Amino acid sequence: MNIRKKIFLILCFTFIGLAVLVCSIPYVIFINKIDDIEEKDTRMELERIMGVFDKRLDVLASTTRDYASWDETAAFMATRNPHFKDHYFIPLTFRIIKVDFVILLDREGNKVYGAFLDKQRQKILPLPRDLEDRIIGEVKGGVMEKEGLSKKGFFFQPSQIFMIATRPVMNTREEGEVQGVMVMGKTFDDEERRDFSDLMKASINLFGLEDPGNPADVTEIKNSLRKGGPYPIRALSDNRLAVYAPVADAAGNIKGVLRAVLDRSIYRETIGIVSYLVFSVMATVIVFAVLMFMLIERVFVHRLVKIADEIRQWETTANLGHRLEDRGDDEISAVAKGINLTLDKLKAAEEDLRREADRYRCVVEDQTEYVCRFLPDGTLTFVNGSYFSFFGHQRRELVGRHFLSFVPEEDKSRIEKMLSSLTPENPTVEYENTVIKPDGSRFCQLWRARAVFDAEGRIVEYQAVGRDNTERKKMEEELLSLNRRLETANQSLSAAYAQIKRDRDKLLKRMSEEDLSFILDRGGTIVGISERVLEFMRLPRAEIVGRPFTDFLVEEADSFPLHLRQAWLGATESLTLTLRSSSSSPETLQGKISRVTIGERRLLLITLN
Repeated sequence: MNIRKKIFLILCFTFIGLAVLVCSIPYVIFINKIDDIEEKDTRMELERIMGVFDKRLDVLASTTRDYASWDETAAFMATRNPHFKDHYFIPLTFRIIKVDFVILLDREGNKVYGAFLDKQRQKILPLPRDLEDRIIGEVKGGVMEKEGLSKKGFFFQPSQIFMIATRPVMNTREEGEVQGVMVMGKTFDDEERRDFSDLMKASINLFGLEDPGNPADVTEIKNSLRKGGPYPIRALSDNRLAVYAPVADAAGNIKGVLRAVLDRSIYRETIGIVSYLVFSVMATVIVFAVLMFMLIERVFVHRLVKIADEIRQWETTANLGHRLEDRGDDEISAVAKGINLTLDKLKAAEEDLRREADRYRCVVEDQTEYVCRFLPDGTLTFVNGSYFSFFGHQRRELVGRHFLSFVPEEDKSRIEKMLSSLTPENPTVEYENTVIKPDGSRFCQLWRARAVFDAEGRIVEYQAVGRDNTERKKMEEELLSLNRRLETANQSLSAAYAQIKRDRDKLLKRMSEEDLSFILDRGGTIVGISERVLEFMRLPRAEIVGRPFTDFLVEEADSFPLHLRQAWLGATESLTLTLRSSSSSPETLQGKISRVTIGERRLLLITLN
C-alpha cells in the first residue's frame, strides 16, 4: 500500500471518529437535559391546570354559599312556598350562576327541591331519578353526617362527571338551626372539557378510577396515583405527552384521574437544533476532510512521490551530478536539500539554521499574545512585538529591564514566589496580575510561565506568554456589583412593604377610634360599633348592638334599605343620614356604606363623620 492510500485511510478514519465524537457528546447532553426541562415544564403546566379546576370549584362553592345563606332560601325550607322556586330558579338564573342542577335537602336528608337545566331546550326539568338518588346518597353520606360543614369537589359516575358544592341552609346572619343542605352542580360534559382544553391550550379529560371504559393508559397508572408520589408523565409520541393527576371527590377521596395531553414543543425544538448541529458538523467534517486531503496531496504527497521517483531514477542512472528539484520550504524540501548538499554540508547547515531561526522569529513576532524571556534575576532578554507595542517602548528600551517593572508592589512578591517554586517535574505556572502602563492606565493580564532547566536541574531562564484579561475582569466586577445592588433593592422593598403594612394597621386603628362606625349584617341589624358611637348616642352598647339600624334614623328609614341592598352587591354608597341620640337633638352626618369580609363572613360597614 503506497503512502497516498495510507494518508487517505488515516484521514477518513480520523475525521469520521472526530465527527462521531463531536456529534455524540452534545446529543447525549442535550437529550438528557431536555428530559429534565420537559418534565419540570410539564409539572408546572399540570399545576396550572389543577389551579384552574380549583378556581372553578371555588366559584361554584361561592355561588352555593350565597344562595344557601339567603333568608329567602331558609324561608322556603320552612314554608315550602312554591313561589320561591318558580321565581328564582328559572333558566336565566341557571345560566347566570353557571350551574346545571340544584338540589335542596331537609335536615333528614329528604329532597325538598331538585331540578336541572336542559341546555338544548332551555327548560327546567326534574333530575333523572337514578342520578338524583346517587347524588342525594353521596351528600347524605358525606355532608349530613357532619352537619354545618361545606364541601366541594367532583362526583364521578360511570357515564358522567359532575362538579358539586354543598352548603348548609341558614339565614343571612348564619344564625339559628340548620334548615337543610343545598347542593349545586355542573356537568363536566364535552362542552366544559373543550372550554378547559381551549383555555389551557391542551387536551384535558377527566376519568373515574372505577369506570370500566377508561383508556388503557389511565387504567395502568391508577394504582400509582393511589399510592401518591410524583405525577406520572408518559410520552405518547415525538409531538405529544400525557401527564396524570389524582382528582378527589367532595369527601376528599381519590376517585378520578385528570389526564392532560400537552404539546412537546420544547422536545421538538431541541431535536431540531441537535439534528441541525449534527448535520452541520457532518457537512463541515466532510468538506474539511476533502480540502485537507487535497491540501496534503498538493503540499506533501505529490512532492514526496516526486522525490521518491527521482531517487529511484538517480539509483538507476548513477549520475552523481543529478540534483533533486523541490521549491518548497518545509521538511520535504529539507530532505531534498540535504541530499543535494552532501558535498557542501557546512554551508547547507548554516543556511538551514538561518531559515529555521527566521521562521521561529516570524512566528513569535506575529503572535497577538505577549511573549518574553527573562533570566532568574528577572532581567528581560527578549520581548516580541506585541509586548513592546503594548507598553509603548522600543524593544531596546525593554531588554535589560526587570520583567516586573510595570507590576504593582503588592503583586511582585507573590509572582516571584511562584516562579521560584518551579521544578523540572512541575515547570509551568499560571498567574494573573495588574500592570500599570507609563501613562498611568491599569490593565489585568493572565500569564503562563515556563522555567528552562540545565542538565543539573538549575533554572537558567524563564519564558512567559501572556494576554490581556482586562475586559473579562471588568465584566466579573460589574456582575458582582449588580448582584449587590439587586440584594440591596430587595432589602429596601421588604422594608417598604413592612412600613406600608404598619401604616395600614395604624390607619385602620385610627378610623376605628375616630369615626362613627357601624357594622351591619345583610338584614340591617347592628352587630358592632366603634367607641365614638357610644359617646355620640349616650347609650349603653347593649341597647345599640342587636337592633335594626333604622331604629336610630330620623328621616331616612324608608330609603336606607335600598342603600343596604346596593352595598351588599358590592357597591360603595355615599350616605347623608340624620342620626338620633338619647341626650341631644338629631344630627345630620355624611358618610358611606360598603361591604367587608371579616373572617369568612360578609358584613356591611357604615362610616359617618
